[in-house]
Formats: sequence, structure tokens, C-alpha cells
Amino acid sequence: MDTFAPIGPAIVTTDDLPDIGNKGIRCRLNGETVQDSNTEQLVFDVETVIEWCSAMVTLKPGDLIFTGTPPGVGCFRKPPLWLKVRLG
Repeated sequence: MDTFAPIGPAIVTTDDLPDIGNKGIRCRLNGETVQDSNTEQLVFDVETVIEWCSAMVTLKPGDLIFTGTPPGVGCFRKPPLWLKVRLG
């Protein structure tokens, strides 16, 4: 969706990222790691995902492809973990 998609703190090119098939995927919430996985765990490898997407849309430099989420989704935790508005 336009204007939504938390990413970062940095985006790098493949020149800086050898072996894309073995990279960490993490989500941190207030400094705590709440999701921790690896690109090795993707159902389809990165190259296949890019090939599939580019058959339907024109990909341009800087485009992001979101493939889903690793284990640890807040609603399935016990107790559930929800984002909250911080007051003050």
C-alpha cells in the first residue's frame, strides 16, 4: 500500500549483499527482536520471486517486493503482541 511499509534502517544494492539466499530477516519492536528468520526459509528463492513479479509488472530500481512475514506475528503470540499508540 502506498505510504506504508516499515523498512530499514538502510537499503543496499546487491553489490554490497553477496549470497542473497542466506540473509537475515528481522523485525525489532522497541529494541526487542520479535521476528527472526532467514532468506533460506523463503518458499521460493529471491531470483524466482523477482522473475515471477517482473512477468506481471515492470520493476524499476528501488522497487521493493514484500514476500510475507516470518514466524512471530504478534496476533499469534501468547499473549498477543499489538502495536500501541505511545502517549506523551
